[in-house]
Amino acid sequence: GDQVAASLGIGLLDPSEAFLSCSTAGQILKPVHTPLIAKNGKLNLLCHIPDGMWHLMAAIQNAGNVLEWVLKLTKRSFSQLEEMVKTIPPGSEGLVFLPYLTGERTPVMDGAARGTWMSLNIQHDDRHLIRSVLEGVACSLRHALGCLEEISGESERLFFIGGATKSEEWSQIIADVTGKSLQRFVYYEGSAYGAALLGALGVGDITIDRIPSLRPPVKDIIHPAKERNELYGELFNRYKMLIDLENDFRE
Repeated sequence: GDQVAASLGIGLLDPSEAFLSCSTAGQILKPVHTPLIAKNGKLNLLCHIPDGMWHLMAAIQNAGNVLEWVLKLTKRSFSQLEEMVKTIPPGSEGLVFLPYLTGERTPVMDGAARGTWMSLNIQHDDRHLIRSVLEGVACSLRHALGCLEEISGESERLFFIGGATKSEEWSQIIADVTGKSLQRFVYYEGSAYGAALLGALGVGDITIDRIPSLRPPVKDIIHPAKERNELYGELFNRYKMLIDLENDFRE
């Protein structure tokens, strides 16, 4: 699978490490030595490349696809994103967004789940809509990450990959919402590089123990700000309430 290949491409063999990917969808993946099975199927368990190792994966259905949708809706472009988001304070002045436009996976596991905005007021404009989408996806990632950590523990290092890494504002929002320091790479070739390494392993050009040394260099680390993380803790609680409201509304 693409995420297992991506993990090989960033040298992810150590159970003390994990990656968080935010692209069209989102995944958090962590290698483990023992198969860990989450109750009620909220997480995926995959075979890793080394014998006797596994991957525990949390996956969300909506991330970059929702950003693309809201930019199209507001007739804005990705190049405008950074400056627009900066003008709106964390929390989007009360606006909360549930990003389940195409159903949701971890931990909701409901293909019929749908998205919604809550607490819209007449002062909100397209900047609030866009920032609330970024924050809503970050809350979704936090929700999924919490499920993974519940059975596997916290990781010492969390690598950040995917299209969202190109946005400084979104990277910081994800760090602030999750409360995690995110390590970004100088370059990232994704699953393609992992597939190439897998081919090299297959023909015997390299051995599995060399994989960590072939990891791309880390460019920087995005650290969460304590005060924003506390503010986003309140937002996350409201976000979880909104999940229940949306489910009750459909029923």
